[in-house]
Amino acid sequence: QKFFINVCHTTEIPAPKDINESELHKLIEDQNASDFKVPLSVTKPRDGKDKSGNKALISDVAVNTEFYNKKIKRGDGLFYQFLITLVFESIEQKYKIELDTTNFVQLQHRACIDKLVEHQIYSRDVKHVQQFHETQEQLVCF
Repeated sequence: QKFFINVCHTTEIPAPKDINESELHKLIEDQNASDFKVPLSVTKPRDGKDKSGNKALISDVAVNTEFYNKKIKRGDGLFYQFLITLVFESIEQKYKIELDTTNFVQLQHRACIDKLVEHQIYSRDVKHVQQFHETQEQLVCF
């Protein structure tokens, strides 16, 4: 069964720490990629259809607008690949769905599949992310 993931963005989700591609590459090489936290919101998979009318599942994933525009929008590069991996892992863990991470296609001529659904972003979660970033910055300073 096909599974579509719409990646969208909002200013309501805080941005991750602003690092460059070489810093991300080093984190990945050192097997510390989990130290780079990318806040995102994942909607529950819903029923939909592909262009042939066959059943499919659809989920929307939202990230910070500035992060999306600076690092993801062009659809290639290390940040894009990192986000795709993170999205697959998040959906698999949160909804117990196994996805084929080796055989996916980025649609070129469609902005999204179905209509985007509203995300519920809780202020406590936003505050938690902001506190995490503040703690990390304090740790770096010492």
